Amino acid sequence: MNERGGIFPFTLFFSFIILLIVAAAIEIYINDLLFIGEIEAYYQLETMAAHAIKKIQLEEEREGDQVTFKKGTFYFEEGYVLFEMEPTNKEAYTVTLLIENQLDHTMTKQLHYNKRERRMLER
Repeated sequence: MNERGGIFPFTLFFSFIILLIVAAAIEIYINDLLFIGEIEAYYQLETMAAHAIKKIQLEEEREGDQVTFKKGTFYFEEGYVLFEMEPTNKEAYTVTLLIENQLDHTMTKQLHYNKRERRMLER
């Protein structure tokens, strides 16, 4: 079989198949790493939003009807949260949050805060 030149083409074909399998495995690995990074950034933004919401609620409960903060920024280790409060009526506010982490992932949330129920609901 070697006299007719059958081994060299078979070796090239087999090497090509192995190379394709390795390339596909690397592509899957890289996609998994990127996906994990995106999920981590999403949960980081959600956590910062939850902390900001809690701080806003505590400030509002402490100040009662004399709410003095309408805009502000909360700084965290992972990034920051900009917030803006707009009264919709006597007992409610619309709170807009702009959340950004160190990797420049951003998220915007708009919430409705009811003072009587002391609850913040996502719109």
